[in-house]
Amino acid sequence: MKSKSMREISVSVAALAAFVWLAGAAPGWGDVKTWNNSAGNWIWDVGTSANWSSLNWNDGDDARFLNIATGAVTIAASGVSINSMQFPNSTAGFTFSGGDITGPGALTVGYTDNTVGFSNATLTFAGGTFLNRAVIIYAPTTAGAHTFGLGTITMTTSPDSGGRFRYQPTDSSASLSNNIVVQDNRPLGSPVGFPQLTGLYNTTLIPGSGFTGSVTLDGNVQLNGQNVFGTTFTLTDDRVIKLGTGTSTGAQTVFNGMVDGGGTYSVTITGNGFNYPTFQGASAATLAGNGQWDVKDVIFDDTGAGVSRAAFLVPNSATFFSTLRANGGKVIVHQGYLESTRTTSWGGVDTLAGTYNINAADYQVDADWGQIRSTEIYIYGTGSVGGGGTLTANTVYVGTDGTTPSEGTLAPGAGIGTLHVDADLVLGSAAVLQFDFDGTTCDLIAVDGDLTLGGILNVTGDVVLDQVYTLFTYTGDVAGSFLDITGVQAPRKIITIGGNQVTFKAVPEPATLGLLSAAVVGMLLRRRQR
Repeated sequence: MKSKSMREISVSVAALAAFVWLAGAAPGWGDVKTWNNSAGNWIWDVGTSANWSSLNWNDGDDARFLNIATGAVTIAASGVSINSMQFPNSTAGFTFSGGDITGPGALTVGYTDNTVGFSNATLTFAGGTFLNRAVIIYAPTTAGAHTFGLGTITMTTSPDSGGRFRYQPTDSSASLSNNIVVQDNRPLGSPVGFPQLTGLYNTTLIPGSGFTGSVTLDGNVQLNGQNVFGTTFTLTDDRVIKLGTGTSTGAQTVFNGMVDGGGTYSVTITGNGFNYPTFQGASAATLAGNGQWDVKDVIFDDTGAGVSRAAFLVPNSATFFSTLRANGGKVIVHQGYLESTRTTSWGGVDTLAGTYNINAADYQVDADWGQIRSTEIYIYGTGSVGGGGTLTANTVYVGTDGTTPSEGTLAPGAGIGTLHVDADLVLGSAAVLQFDFDGTTCDLIAVDGDLTLGGILNVTGDVVLDQVYTLFTYTGDVAGSFLDITGVQAPRKIITIGGNQVTFKAVPEPATLGLLSAAVVGMLLRRRQR
């Protein structure tokens, strides 16, 4: 005889994910019943015994869907109330439609490859949703705000594959307001995918549909499909948010929300790493909104994507990251391409577009694969760029916003290193160049284009007198000069321009001049003695 603790139902649906509802009320509140029909379309209603393992279904029972079904099964719920609904270790597919599924119970998707889909008009079960490895698809057909049950959607830990919650409404005004907790904490570059919050794939973009409830990241997460995420992601430690890019023009995932790390935790943004720039086209990982994230560092890192690298779109770049400096943080472009605008269609060759402004924020562009790309790049308003990566543009301006002089800093290398400028470089009167010296060598800025000198060269570290140090190389024309050289004590500071390079030498006081000075002092002393 079955214990009076849970009922089982099994239903399969082609191309849908598996769910499991965990009991939300006290154990033993209802009977356990198992769905035992292998295929077909059926009604789930109170007082019916068809398709159940025993007895009639009664509201308050526990429903279990096991791996019994062999074909596509759809179930129309005629307004039922559950104590729990579970899909443990099932590889069959299930889909539900019809009336409300209510009650105090929870939905749990166990360790399974199954897919469970819902298109019910309303779902008001109160116990929350627990998703492990499988896929949940929620495809409401009505407009407006939706909730998938009344509780939190929790994405739990799975040993070999993160679960997916896919929200794909048919109306452009739809949104999902459930709060979500991600517990699975796989590292960046893990061969096993992160848990995913996803939307539509390869179909017409529904730009208004999105997730609006809060998301708590106890682990790392991937945002994918054609959805807008306009909510707050709260970090409980340093976390990774992976932004999918879709597979066609306009199919990018858009993050339009806030990241709250309490000013302490850092967030890494990563992407899918399509072959850039000739294949990825306009489909870049996209940030939107005003930014102002309360985190320490924002790190763009597409590590693990092989030779491919993701492009990241950042709007309002003059202000988007302006809160980081107060937290002692910076923007770190480790691997990937940071841009403000893209104009290329899918499959087309990417061209430079837009303007990227670095203002009141510090950027570190790392060597090899870190890059900022735009038609023009402006570094001003105490903004700074350091590191050994690349700035790619038609022109890079430092110390000006395009019209007014305003302090901006270039600090090549991380320690001693080379910053690459694939553009004409214009150093305005308010530009600051922060160069490190170690006695033997110094930082270098390699310019693939014209070079206009200006501003202040600030020297730190050990400088050997009379040694020649190369500050710049350039491939085009050169003009201008520095207004001042600070940080080094030497009677003469010589800048030499020519041969496609700019060099610096600190010259000591000439020996003959030193002897003359000593003789003058001696004469003065003798006069005083008389």
